[in-house]
Amino acid sequence: MVRTLSPAKLDRIVDAALDAFLASGYRNTRMDAIAGSAEVSAGTLYLYATGKDGLFRLALMRAFHVPLPAVAELPFGAAVDTDTVDWLWSPLRASSPFTALRAAAARRHPDDHELEFRDVIEELWAWQSRFWRAIRLIEKCAGEWPELELLFYLDFRRELLGLGAQYLARRMLQGYIQPYPDPDTAARVLVENVAFFAMHGHGARDSADLSEDASHATVLKVLERAFVVSPSRSPK
Repeated sequence: MVRTLSPAKLDRIVDAALDAFLASGYRNTRMDAIAGSAEVSAGTLYLYATGKDGLFRLALMRAFHVPLPAVAELPFGAAVDTDTVDWLWSPLRASSPFTALRAAAARRHPDDHELEFRDVIEELWAWQSRFWRAIRLIEKCAGEWPELELLFYLDFRRELLGLGAQYLARRMLQGYIQPYPDPDTAARVLVENVAFFAMHGHGARDSADLSEDASHATVLKVLERAFVVSPSRSPK
């Protein structure tokens, strides 16, 4: 009997795979557990993906809001065009241009240093809030996948934190940002404070009752008070 593939069933399988990889990591996620969560048989699962590698790529696509393949292209295999880690670089960079941060790091003097700082924080928040599942999925699996760890931590995050440190160091020297001892540490303080509430707060047991809008406004206010020198103390 020929089985008809269904976009709705593909959605269910991909959602189940994403939840399973987020909970258990890559190595400890079992195909039968994904099938059970998606309410399909193990045999049906293999009509949609050729194996765990394919399901992991599909989970990343869902987390990065990349369109899933059409049913005519199934079963999906991760090696259809390129290695998963190589493929990941494209949606990771496309999702996070960090335009405001790059501009701030390159700009010699800001027209409005308070607005510049706010734009940098808002951009970080928007990215981490929208793609929190993708970031958490990468972090969850990076420890057991050396190439993934290298891509995310030593390439992507190093660039992000480097831009942040460059921006903060220049503004500290100019008197627009509080003169903290180490710009590299200061950049991590910014990124990690935004990350906790915009990303890690999703699903955290002690954060379920927090309003994202209220957290957003509060974190922005706290960071502005901690970093930005008020206009009355700014260079003329």
